Amino acid sequence: MPFIELRTASNPEQEFAAFLESNSESIDWWYKNGDKGREHYAIAYTNSQGYKSLFYVDFVIRMNNGQIFLFDTKTENSDPEAPLKHNALLEYMQNEENNSKHLQGGVIVHDTSHSGNWLYSPLPIENTYDTRGWDVFFPDMYK
Repeated sequence: MPFIELRTASNPEQEFAAFLESNSESIDWWYKNGDKGREHYAIAYTNSQGYKSLFYVDFVIRMNNGQIFLFDTKTENSDPEAPLKHNALLEYMQNEENNSKHLQGGVIVHDTSHSGNWLYSPLPIENTYDTRGWDVFFPDMYK
């Protein structure tokens, strides 16, 4: 089914959607999540002011092998809340009930300066500019 993108999509969202489309042979399906509303997928987190808030991941992806990824696209230092969102998402995915769904993911950053790969951390993060030790998202590993 074709993907129709909103004009308000950020550059990283547009680039990641194109990346997913170029790797369609490894992907069962993917969904571009909305930014608000009950009909979209949200994770609760505590923001930097200490208030409970909702975090809407950008993409939900099901690979051919059944693995599910939850990714939120960012650029270096584009969102000061990104580490809080990422760490809350990790906690959510590691929850016993959710872990049975084989969830992985987090904040994902396009490394345009070096490898050109999409990088995400399987561990908690403190920022989005130091991506040393982050994993590369290779869709063909999940055929």
